[in-house]
Amino acid sequence: MSDNSTIIISMFFIALFSSFFTEKPPSILQFKSSELAEQITLMDHQHFVRLEPGELLLWVKEQNEEKSPNLVRFTKHFNAMSFWCRTCILTEPDSRERERLAGKFIKVMKCLRKHNNFNSYLAFLSALDSASIRRLDWPRSVTDTIGEYSAIIDFSGSFKAYREALANAS
Repeated sequence: MSDNSTIIISMFFIALFSSFFTEKPPSILQFKSSELAEQITLMDHQHFVRLEPGELLLWVKEQNEEKSPNLVRFTKHFNAMSFWCRTCILTEPDSRERERLAGKFIKVMKCLRKHNNFNSYLAFLSALDSASIRRLDWPRSVTDTIGEYSAIIDFSGSFKAYREALANAS
């Protein structure tokens, strides 16, 4: 199963099926943030459990995609999640709906953090903190929240906040 089909099937199978009976395709706003985070975490888990220590060590030494296929898929999944988040927001023409979508992704991030899913948390954070998204006109509440969520990846102290969050994950 390809990475893109995994994302679509895992999160939107029911919604896509129901879209055949409605005029409008489903929106991320129709789903509970906690349920989205749960499904995203399950997808991340599928990729994570396939990683083998040997692959990671080989990657450090050789950076050969053929010798680290699971790591490559894991990375592609991260990039797909980030791209999906950016695309959902940037393709929305109405500024109020863009704000609602950003708020939804922030809520999903909060739930991902509760699941200790730092992979997709950081994928969404990278999307929301990307130049294309930051250029949009956001209310202060959205920019402040993104700033708060970005504190976890502050590189000062060799990513001390991130290392502490990982250490405290149960």
